[in-house]
Amino acid sequence: MDERRPRRDESDICVIVPTIREYECLRAYVANAREYGFDVSRLHFVLVTEDFCDVGEMRAMLDDLNVSGEVFDGTGREEWYEDNDVAEYGHVVPAASHAETSFGLLYMWANPSFEYGIFIDDDTLPHDDADYFGR
Repeated sequence: MDERRPRRDESDICVIVPTIREYECLRAYVANAREYGFDVSRLHFVLVTEDFCDVGEMRAMLDDLNVSGEVFDGTGREEWYEDNDVAEYGHVVPAASHAETSFGLLYMWANPSFEYGIFIDDDTLPHDDADYFGR
């Protein structure tokens, strides 16, 4: 396996996992991609969570999986809004359950290198006999 972690600018598919709490979900989808020969360097994972979740553990998981990705809790999302000069529009992102999904869409929209976007719910797993990402 390549020891160098892929960079976002090498990725053309944004995989958004809102409100991630079940880490096995991400591990299973990455394993599925590798099992079917999908080039995981094309994938950039955006894990969207809350301030009370362990962001460091999520980042470590991305490193362990050797995949490109970022983790945003509530504070991280606010910083991203500021860094991308869209803080004044923060009020249009709904509160609570839809905030994570809406943020994922904004993140993908702000990065023109992404040709595709995929949402994965953390309580799902790919079927063993299915090539989830396809070739």
